[in-house]
Amino acid sequence: MTFLAPMSALAASAIAVPLLVILYLLKLRRRPARVSSTLFWQSSAHDLQANIPFRWPRFSWLFLLHLVILGLLLAAYGRPAIDTHAGSGSRVVILLDRSASMSATDGPNGLTRFQLAKARCRELIAQALSAPDASVALVTFAAAPATNAGFSTSAAALGVALGAVEPTDQPADLAAALTLVETLIPEQTEESSPGQAALVVLVSDGSFEPTARLTMGGGRIRYVRVSPQAPPGGPDNIGIIAFSARRDYEDPARTLAFVRLVNSSDQPRDASLSLMLNDQVVERRAIHLPARAPAPATSDTSATFDLDAPRGGTLTIQVDRSDVLLSDNSASLVLGPATRPRILLVTADAAPEQTEVSPRWLLGDVLSELGPTRFRMVTAREYERLADAGAVDADLVVFHSVMPVKVPPVPTLSFAAGLPMPGATVELPSQSTLGSYVIAWARGHPVLRDVSLDSVYITGAGWIKRSHEQAGKSSVVTTSLADGVDGPLIASAQDGQIRRLIVAFDPAFSNWPLSPGFPVFIASAVEYLTLRGDDAAGRFFTTAQPVDARARAGATKVMLRGPATLEAMPTRGASDDHVSFGLVERAGVYAVEPAGTDAVVAVNLVNAAESMLGSTEELEISGRVAAADAPRLPREIWTRFVLAAAGLLLLEWLLYAARTRVSSLNAADLRVNA
Repeated sequence: MTFLAPMSALAASAIAVPLLVILYLLKLRRRPARVSSTLFWQSSAHDLQANIPFRWPRFSWLFLLHLVILGLLLAAYGRPAIDTHAGSGSRVVILLDRSASMSATDGPNGLTRFQLAKARCRELIAQALSAPDASVALVTFAAAPATNAGFSTSAAALGVALGAVEPTDQPADLAAALTLVETLIPEQTEESSPGQAALVVLVSDGSFEPTARLTMGGGRIRYVRVSPQAPPGGPDNIGIIAFSARRDYEDPARTLAFVRLVNSSDQPRDASLSLMLNDQVVERRAIHLPARAPAPATSDTSATFDLDAPRGGTLTIQVDRSDVLLSDNSASLVLGPATRPRILLVTADAAPEQTEVSPRWLLGDVLSELGPTRFRMVTAREYERLADAGAVDADLVVFHSVMPVKVPPVPTLSFAAGLPMPGATVELPSQSTLGSYVIAWARGHPVLRDVSLDSVYITGAGWIKRSHEQAGKSSVVTTSLADGVDGPLIASAQDGQIRRLIVAFDPAFSNWPLSPGFPVFIASAVEYLTLRGDDAAGRFFTTAQPVDARARAGATKVMLRGPATLEAMPTRGASDDHVSFGLVERAGVYAVEPAGTDAVVAVNLVNAAESMLGSTEELEISGRVAAADAPRLPREIWTRFVLAAAGLLLLEWLLYAARTRVSSLNAADLRVNA
């Protein structure tokens, strides 16, 4: 029971109680009267002694009765009330939601929903344990449920278990939580009365993803919704609900990042987005988010970022704005670097009597300086033997003055010789062919974007022959990238899913190797040919997915350090050890120690239901509707106190009337006897 107006009752008590006491302390004023007998003198003296002003009165049942009546009236003035949700069962399971939306700071004085929920759980524990033979269990849930305390009658033990519970950045899986609760409560039989069934009290803000069906057997369900009064327009929150990256197919060094956001408010919002690569801001952009759409629809806003990230890194998108939920204001992914290819350089077979005019070390030095995983140089004959045996173990084959008999099934780069396919053959220059400059080139192509060819002079340049038969008859599509006087000097060929580059001249017969543009061209060509476009180049885990990583081989213990610290034992592998950390409760970027192939792991929330901060009014569980408790308005019972006071006053009047009647009868008898 509680008092809705305790101060009013205290103020009235400070006035009324002293007045009642004064009435009993003040001297009574009586009129003088003549009497015919001294029979009543003794009692009169006693009465006079009792009415001496400001002398503590003797014990009187009438005074005590008046105090009780006055106390009842004053208590009624304080508006006593009782909790209308006092019902409980002999076994109570408190099911506490600790999902991401419970961390929203939209409660009074900036309290989170989770803090309000824990305070409500303490009240529920005390309320349930006030019943005889009652026991309480505590179960919490987010992406996975957990039993934090079994059935207990100890309020202290349950309080310790409740105090240890922390919120998470995970979405809520209510169906899994109800399945766990089923294992804790006994199944209700036909002989069991409804009051004997265990009571499951769900304490949540009601921000759940739509589910097909929720089931729970063996108990009653009560839904206590903890959802603070939202300001006009709804909760102020902008959340990232999707984040991905892919490498462009035409230019794999170019990365496209996509982000989707939602606005939980009924009012449009403006915000700034920052894209960071390895904690360095790459781009900032202002976005406008429309107001949220009526449920169940969800209105979202998308943005696309374009950046060059051939070496990969940790890519992070961040909303530069404070709102009530911080865990969905940023998302990260680990963008893999461009893989270092295995390169095979094929050079011409030099006859013993011939002098090699074109130095093959020119290409060899440049290619080896690119840091390939493996670099190997073979002659044309050796290559043909490898090709016949199917042992061309390389990611890129570079032909120098060699046209292979068989085109390898990997990307190729050819100098001074073409390929045996339509549109990729090279017309060699004659002895009388004069030198020429590069007339025009595709300045926007990924291979030539950072290269200048206007000063490149070629002595005796050949050209790439155009094929008139390739249209409709071949899968090879050839595109000219640089043109000379007689025809294309550099061309790209698309052989199905395989890329090929053809250079019609030998760099040794030009001034190109003397300029910085030549090694830049080689590096860009290798990147263009070997780095593949990927629709899912970035890798991250959600807080609802088990996190795994590849650590250094031979490690006995692997740590995951970030917003939280986790430890796991690795599983031995051929190169790196595979480590599974299970579900991670907090979103963020984690470092793997000791690092293997994976040095960094990203974990994100990206969940629309949690970011919208919605609240379900009712839940249908096993065909029964559990409506959210109405706001706790206690039921006033001041009328009971008034009726009790009136009853005591009536009892006093009846006793007074009976006593007066007896006194009257005694007086009449005395007169008759006289």
